[in-house]
This record gives sequence, structure tokens and C-alpha cells, in this order.
Amino acid sequence: MARGRSRHSASRCAPIADAAQWTAGARMMVSEPALQGEMLRAGAIAEAEIAAAVADRTGADLRQDLYPHLVASAVVAAINTVMAHHLRTDPPVPVGRLLGDALTRVAAGLSTPCARIAVRSPR
Repeated sequence: MARGRSRHSASRCAPIADAAQWTAGARMMVSEPALQGEMLRAGAIAEAEIAAAVADRTGADLRQDLYPHLVASAVVAAINTVMAHHLRTDPPVPVGRLLGDALTRVAAGLSTPCARIAVRSPR
């Protein structure tokens, strides 16, 4: 595989035709115990693939260096958080917008959002 090229082409990904149907399917998957294990397994596989891609692109040693695994874990955590947030909002906030925001925040070091900050006075 050429450096900088993904195994999967973004052009093959089509927009979700029915966002409400997709959200209903996602809700069913996270609420069904039999599927929860499969989702965890798929997440672990995705995390390993992301770590391998990061190691390849940065020249890191996948077995010895922490960095690729840390990045992969942060990406998977962002995806999981985005999905949970998408499913709890009413109406659901679009996943694409949430994921872009989440990954931007992770890349920026999780800067605190300016709006909605509750400042507590010391006791």
C-alpha cells in the first residue's frame, strides 16, 4: 500500500440515505446484549488497524512505541463518545458533524469549549 493512501476509498462511502433509520439501527445495536460484544470486538479490531496505520505513517514501531496506540485509543474513544452523544440528543446531532468536532478537539489537546463553561467559585 502506498504511503498516505488508505485501503478504503472515501469515494466508496455514500451518505446515509435515511438518518432516522440509521439512528434506530444504532440504538438497537447498543441496547442488544448479544450485539454489544460484537461491537466491542469490532472496536478492538478498528483500534488495532488505526494503530498500525499511525505507526506506518509516523515510522513508529507498533510493538515498542506508545504513540500509535495512544492515538488509536483516542480516536476510538472519540467515536464511541460521538455515538453515545448522537443517540442521547433529541433531535440527534448528525454524526459527521460530531465526529469532526470531536477529532478536532482531540487534535487540539481537548481544549475547553468557550461557551457553556460553568465557573465554580472555590469553597
